[in-house]
Amino acid sequence: MKDVKIVGVDIGGTKISGGLVVNSHITQKATTCTGSEGSKEEILSNLFRTIDKVIMPDVDGIGIGVPGIIDITNGVVYDVKNIPTWKELHLKEEVEKKYEVKTYLNNDANCFILGEKIFGKGTPYKNLVGLTLGTGLGTGILIENKIYSGLANGAGEYSMLPYRDANFEMYCSGKFFSHIKKVSGKLTYEAATVGDKNALWLWEEYAMHLSELIKVIIYSIAPEAIILGGSVSKGFEFFIDHLKNKLGRLELQRVSQKLIIERSEVPDVSILGAAALYINNNIIKDQAHHA
Repeated sequence: MKDVKIVGVDIGGTKISGGLVVNSHITQKATTCTGSEGSKEEILSNLFRTIDKVIMPDVDGIGIGVPGIIDITNGVVYDVKNIPTWKELHLKEEVEKKYEVKTYLNNDANCFILGEKIFGKGTPYKNLVGLTLGTGLGTGILIENKIYSGLANGAGEYSMLPYRDANFEMYCSGKFFSHIKKVSGKLTYEAATVGDKNALWLWEEYAMHLSELIKVIIYSIAPEAIILGGSVSKGFEFFIDHLKNKLGRLELQRVSQKLIIERSEVPDVSILGAAALYINNNIIKDQAHHA
């Protein structure tokens, strides 16, 4: 797919990030405030403003990652996190009408793991899970090299599973620090870098909770690898050994001992992952054509 030009866009609650991806490299980037409290049309206008800054006349496609429930076939987004007015938006139709370019949508966590599969550490694996550990908790699943979305794009919503007095999101995302421990995750990370014992202990406790989530993933999917992204994953060095120690006690030793757990090191993986929607769709089409 030489010289393919794709616009990748990541829509977040506070900002919309976009980039022009040419031959697997981002050549131009732009960021616009989401204006999440604005009207449906105002936020759509901010999206267009972002795309306008990076698009070229001969662009091949547009990929967009959205933090919400998505009807992928029809390109409709529902109940977007942190954007109250996007209850039901025919986003694919709106974007294609404006730019006359084929557009692909998916959940932002699915974009993350697809980006890792094509551009990052997920390349060697066919069965792969991505966990975005940030303000919230997102999960992207690849089975036999294909995104598994399930009914209404609802597969992999481990964040909603009951855990302790709340759910996994409360204990495995940044909410563990801000809501459960009432501390700053950023300051806890900084304190750990200089050996603060209390901070290191908090990361060890975090590892215990994350291990319980990963146990559920192992028992339900048994992936070859799990790749961690998001702001909390910056503390990887402070929790990975504790995490592996907890998983070492799992009954499915043949699975847990072979499981690879990595931290994403791909800059702007959210933009690349959105662009990867175009690449992945065309790979599937080529495979179907030659089958």
